[in-house]
Amino acid sequence: MVARDQDEIGLNILINAVSIKEGGSSVVLLRLLEEFVRLRPGFRWYVAVHPSMAAALPSHPEIIARPVGAAARSPAYLRLWYEHGLPKLVRDCEIDLVFSQTNYLPTRSLGVPTLLLVQHAGHFSDEFHALMAQEPQSRIRNWVFKVTGRWVCRSVAAASAVTVQTSALAQAILCAVDVPRERLSVVPHGPGLVTAGTVRQLNRGRPGWRIGYVSKHGVQKNFDVLFRAVQLLREHHPVQLIVTLDERAPAFRRIAARIAELGLTDVVRNLGEIPRGSIEAVYEQLDVFLFPSLCESFGFPLVEAMASGLPVVGAAIASTREIGGQAIEYVEPQDHRAMADAIVRLMTDPEYYANRSAASLERGRQFSWPRSAEENLAMIDRLLGKSDEHSPRRRTGALAIHG
Repeated sequence: MVARDQDEIGLNILINAVSIKEGGSSVVLLRLLEEFVRLRPGFRWYVAVHPSMAAALPSHPEIIARPVGAAARSPAYLRLWYEHGLPKLVRDCEIDLVFSQTNYLPTRSLGVPTLLLVQHAGHFSDEFHALMAQEPQSRIRNWVFKVTGRWVCRSVAAASAVTVQTSALAQAILCAVDVPRERLSVVPHGPGLVTAGTVRQLNRGRPGWRIGYVSKHGVQKNFDVLFRAVQLLREHHPVQLIVTLDERAPAFRRIAARIAELGLTDVVRNLGEIPRGSIEAVYEQLDVFLFPSLCESFGFPLVEAMASGLPVVGAAIASTREIGGQAIEYVEPQDHRAMADAIVRLMTDPEYYANRSAASLERGRQFSWPRSAEENLAMIDRLLGKSDEHSPRRRTGALAIHG
């Protein structure tokens, strides 16, 4: 690599995002980039990105998109890009550090420091693996998941530093990979696509209870317990369940069949895929948010719901407890009766409803994109051996959102 005067021309950082096309990972990419260029105006940010995401990158002279279409063709092409295309890009662009947001790094050394963002808790969850094995899908897909899981573990072991969103995921990684604890940092993401809400009051004038679960399909999403809770509720209360599922996805046929089997076709309203600019309007129309997921690395809809001031009923799993703190009503993941009871209590007690709304709002305010960017940049500074002149004052403890 050619020697350069870093004080004069800054540093070249490569963000690897080749497999990111939608969902929470795309939100992380875009929101962190916006903050990075604001906080480090002297850095140059190269972004290896899926072609469909290139146009969505923030428009800034220090952000240089490098679309990588070949990597999306198949797992084999993706692996080829990591082992050959990525090292070549590092050399050609005189990259000083690679920040990979895809869970993966190449098996060969890149010759520069590497920061790895792990955003798929399923690779480190026995329950997720069991759910994958039960899913009616091809053996090839399950085999690919196991292979990529081993690749993620090797990437964690090879990275100069690893960042995750919860202490629960950090602990799961430490149980699966022989890596020093000090190499892992816990940095929560910001509040998704929601800015700020207000404390809500129970709207008795609106006909029916509007209960929502903003989520894509996934083996861990636990839709069945949600449907059975709504089935109980409808016996005595006017209720509508609002979901956001892609009806083109093969898994939707099974979900639709289950909805019909439980007699909920007239109760469940599917909004489909929600455009980025419309997500706040979805939360605004809800009375209660449900989050029954069995395995999450972070859970953007959970944080978005809290940030919008919605009372939340969630599954009592480690990551959800960590993110939700004392703001959420927790129930056992498979207890649909307890979930229904929690909803009834919220929707029949105005004072309790307002209290839970205020708790959600306060908790949601603890998640910040500027803070997330600052803490990621502090790791980048340390890996580059820079002084503390740009580093933010650290919060006490790994996670200041515990509560």
